[in-house]
Amino acid sequence: ALDPAIYARAPQPARDRSVVAAALSGQSEVYFLDLPKLTGEEPDGAVYVAAAQEPWPGPLAIYRSPEETGYRLQGFVNAAATVGVTLDALPPGPEGRIDYANRIRVHIGATRQLASATRLKMLSGANLMAVTTAAGDRELIQFETATLIAPSTYELSDLLRGQAGTELASGGLTIAAGATVVL
Repeated sequence: ALDPAIYARAPQPARDRSVVAAALSGQSEVYFLDLPKLTGEEPDGAVYVAAAQEPWPGPLAIYRSPEETGYRLQGFVNAAATVGVTLDALPPGPEGRIDYANRIRVHIGATRQLASATRLKMLSGANLMAVTTAAGDRELIQFETATLIAPSTYELSDLLRGQAGTELASGGLTIAAGATVVL
């Protein structure tokens, strides 16, 4: 015998047929950073890519092509970079040792935060930022202390200048206020 009830539709909850509008978040800021090898494990010709956007939309695909066609996927930017600007000029400082005299204020995105690092963590590579010089080069600077002094504004001190061979990037000149900072 055949029971027709086993072929009947099971009861289901009603579906919500309303449409939720997608949140528009704008265009990402993308930075291609021509930096020296930081770990020594990077392949030759490697380029650092940083991206920022508020709110962060999720991983961004990076494509590459030597022409205007034939782009190939090179990788993804999985997390947002912290990007900001310097509010003060940064005069030349000592290289190869901690600069206790100079401090710099930076303003970063509203949803981002900076944190101090222990001396050992800083010396192991923590709190590394690329600061754009007037010539368009980037000096790598590390900081030990980050002090929140206003909303989204930090004072950075105990600086290590010219990291990873970028000591000549500033050319011994002051880095101007308004320089881009990428962490």
